[in-house]
Amino acid sequence: MLDRGLPPDLMQRFVIHSVSAVFSVGAGVFMFVFLQSKKPMRWTAVFALAVLTLLLHALIAASTYSVFPAFPSRPSVPFYWLFNTAVLYSSPIVSSAFIGFIAIHFGQQLSEQQRLFLEKSNAARDAQLAVLRHQLNPHFLFNTLNSISALVTEDDKKNAEKTILLLSEFLRFSLESDVIDLIPLEEELAIANKYLQIEKVRYEDRLNVVTHIDEAARNWLVPPFLLQPLLENVIKHAVSKVNRPVNVSVNCIVSDSGLRVTVEDDGPGVSGESEPSAGTGHRNLSSRLNLIYGSHAKMEIKACRPKGLRVSAKIPNSYIADRKSKVA
Repeated sequence: MLDRGLPPDLMQRFVIHSVSAVFSVGAGVFMFVFLQSKKPMRWTAVFALAVLTLLLHALIAASTYSVFPAFPSRPSVPFYWLFNTAVLYSSPIVSSAFIGFIAIHFGQQLSEQQRLFLEKSNAARDAQLAVLRHQLNPHFLFNTLNSISALVTEDDKKNAEKTILLLSEFLRFSLESDVIDLIPLEEELAIANKYLQIEKVRYEDRLNVVTHIDEAARNWLVPPFLLQPLLENVIKHAVSKVNRPVNVSVNCIVSDSGLRVTVEDDGPGVSGESEPSAGTGHRNLSSRLNLIYGSHAKMEIKACRPKGLRVSAKIPNSYIADRKSKVA
């Protein structure tokens, strides 16, 4: 039916070429899939596989030609069809599969290098954050231990025990925060309150703290120890410098641009007309915010008039926590 009115050699060509084309496509697909499934593979093995596939196809195609002994254009050159089919069919398709594998292989290598680079960058970032977190002022620890010692000497066991418990909880949170990038502000407020209670053992009525927290801010995610360095600065440069009570206000306000955390005191502030400068705690906190949020987070230090200092940290819009506080 198919060969009605068609020259015999044309039908023979159609059959031979169809068989060769089907094998070529199949060989190319097989080779591509096989190479993809073998992750680490030497290039000599890849080349040997390509040559083997090409020769196998040429042999099958040449055998197909031998089925048609009356082929009018058959040349008398030995192994003509073996090389002819290899060049016409096997070479282009198998080569395309080979080139495709090489392209994808190098693409995967590039992606793997990018992944490793990101992993190393994140590891370096985490290490830097850990270093900044652990730069806890040793004077705070020494002063607290001295306060506990004084309470024991005065036979005030109740307050001594309370202070030891507060200090242990504070230090425990410091260690656990190693594996936490962000925590709800409510947890941060709880640990900051423990810090203030410890300091009040030393300064008693000289330290008065008032807080104003937006309800929407309580579940806002912030870096651990966001407030502690700001409060520590108040203790160091305000409360410890005067013999009168120092009023401290802590405000956490949510706006369209994010969360603003402000700590303000009415201490002596900066002397003369000089602008306030960032201390070690402020610089560390600023570096941490920059590592986490980039340029979206900002810190500001301003002198209040007639006296005092205001430090604020702006946290960009972030996720809202849906879990309960871990800090008792």
